[in-house]
Amino acid sequence: MLDGIFKTILDMTLSASFLIVAVLIARFVLRKSPKLFRKILWGLVALKLVIPYSIESVLSLVPHKSTYMPQNAVASQGASDVGTSAINWQSVLPYAWVVVAVVLLAYALVSFIKLKVRMSDAVKFQDNVFQSEKVESPFVFGIFKPRIYIPYTIKGEKLRVILEHEKTHIKNFDHVTKILGFVILCVHWFNPLVWVSYGLFCKDLELACDEAVVKNMSDENRKHYARTLCEIGVNKAKISACPIAFGEVSIKERVKSTLSYKKVGKIAVSLSLVLCAVVAVCFMTKPVAKAEGKAEVHVEETTLSVTEAVTEPTTEPVTEPTTEPTTESVTEKMTEGVGQVYYEDDRGPTLSQDDIERISQQQEEFLEAVRRRQEREMEEFAERRRFEAAVSKIEKAQNSFNNKPSTGIGNIYIMP
Repeated sequence: MLDGIFKTILDMTLSASFLIVAVLIARFVLRKSPKLFRKILWGLVALKLVIPYSIESVLSLVPHKSTYMPQNAVASQGASDVGTSAINWQSVLPYAWVVVAVVLLAYALVSFIKLKVRMSDAVKFQDNVFQSEKVESPFVFGIFKPRIYIPYTIKGEKLRVILEHEKTHIKNFDHVTKILGFVILCVHWFNPLVWVSYGLFCKDLELACDEAVVKNMSDENRKHYARTLCEIGVNKAKISACPIAFGEVSIKERVKSTLSYKKVGKIAVSLSLVLCAVVAVCFMTKPVAKAEGKAEVHVEETTLSVTEAVTEPTTEPVTEPTTEPTTESVTEKMTEGVGQVYYEDDRGPTLSQDDIERISQQQEEFLEAVRRRQEREMEEFAERRRFEAAVSKIEKAQNSFNNKPSTGIGNIYIMP
């Protein structure tokens, strides 16, 4: 069972790799578009990594499964290693995958517990906002009842800006989506593209949150927001070490994005939406299964028709079968030829045009031999009937002569 699950995960992550590459390209194309579309693209990647099924589409650009994942690839590797090593890698790989995934999840759980213990003495500031001297950078912590933790040193206008930023994270459920992303990373840990995707995903969450906060601000307020980001981003690495907590990341890019923010027109938004739709249609679907064996079926039907024509019984009357060497040799030759072509391969007939022409010629020779044999038999039958009629006529004449009464006139008597 575990081996089957591992093969399914392997198939999913390989198929999703094509989507990740497409998202990386689309992410670069949409660098001037609203950051919300980046979140949509990463959402498509998450669905591809979670859902093992895909619908078929003629627009799919994902290669067929056999082109990037040969059948029985893991089994072949295991079979080759058995002869040179005592370890059966086919059975070891699924367990290694589970062990690493459990270790990553355990790391996240331990980090969660340690951070919760560390923040146990935090003082409530307002609503779900808590202050602690152990906090060096603001972050969101929790799942169902998330809390915002801030240091005592942040006050005044900076505090207002930071709280607005963290509350926007909670409003957009970013603290939940980040946890789900880390769980998906634990499952597909062996794919380097998934690690790259998770890092860029966390960065895009911050950029999208900043964009939502500053979109209605004036230029002066955006500059103040950027300065605040610089001040709180000094100790960001310590909070970011915990994948469950939502800390501050990518300060340099966030400041640059904040200062250069401009509202995007409706046309650009429409084009961005179309690009996301194209990526979804072309890389979240699988190619339509090709109708394999179509040509073989056609050849098989042709061969069957030729065989039926050869073995079709004739309607001409044949009273007495004759065994002639020529007819038998032609019949045996024709039967042998058809058998060799039709049963040449257990997987199905493989006839070429030359084979079909040869079979047709043998069929004509066979039918011509049968026709000549029937004509000879009919001639012999007619000759025999004529001979029997002549003999019958002579016998009737003789019987008639012997049974004629004697009158004594014209009789010759020979005396002894």
